[in-house]
Amino acid sequence: MIVTEDSDTLYFLKKKLNHLYAEYEVIAVDNGEKCLCLLEDNHIPDIILMDIKMDDGMDGVDIFSKLKEKQTWKNIPIVFLVDGEDRFDEFFINNVLGKPYIEKPFEITYLKRRIDNVLKAGVDCHHS
Repeated sequence: MIVTEDSDTLYFLKKKLNHLYAEYEVIAVDNGEKCLCLLEDNHIPDIILMDIKMDDGMDGVDIFSKLKEKQTWKNIPIVFLVDGEDRFDEFFINNVLGKPYIEKPFEITYLKRRIDNVLKAGVDCHHS
């Protein structure tokens, strides 16, 4: 699942990830509310790529907090998408949330390696 209000990023990532991960359904949403609605409807993704900054009233940190409130959501792997100029977000993610992040702009090959690592880790430790 991709969560970002940046329509260019959303379109680009959905197109690239559909091609790279044909065996997966790539869901793209442009705000936090849509993300949470899909989760409520049991669309539980293998990974969420989430923009840390969104202006629709709910940013990546808000969504992350909501995910931690539900047992069925709290172990969904998250990779935050962070603006390269914003050092506060990088510090916050690493030191407070302890979650991986990718600095924008990024190469799609780098993103693929990060996703592959998360998906592989999920397979290695997955329990039903």
